[in-house]
Amino acid sequence: MSSAYHPQTNGQFERTIQSLEDLLITCILDHTVFHVSQLRKYVFDPSHVFEAEDIRIREDLAVEVPPIALEDNIVEERRGKTVNLVKVIWHRMTGDSTWELEEDMTKSHPHLFAR
Repeated sequence: MSSAYHPQTNGQFERTIQSLEDLLITCILDHTVFHVSQLRKYVFDPSHVFEAEDIRIREDLAVEVPPIALEDNIVEERRGKTVNLVKVIWHRMTGDSTWELEEDMTKSHPHLFAR
C-alpha cells in the first residue's frame, strides 16, 4: 500500500521511497544482466584469426619487444654534442615508434642498418 495518500505523512517518507526506487533502478540499469538467450551462433570468419606474437620475457619479467624497422633519422645538438637519432617502429599495427640513439640501436640491432 502506498503512503502517498496517508494523511499523517509530511512527504519525507515519500521522498525516501522515491530515492530508494531511483537507486534500485540505477543499480539494475548500471549492472547489465547477460542471458544465454542473447547468444547467437558464431559464423567463422578468417579475418577474426590473430597471429600469435613471439614474446620473450626476461628473468626480471621485463618484456623485450624487437624493433620492426627504422623510419627516419635526425641529428640533434644536445649539451654541446652532436647526437644521431633514429625513429624506430616497434609495432606495425599500432604504429608505435620512438626516437632512439643510433649508436645504441646499431649495437643491439645491427640487422636494421644492413642495406
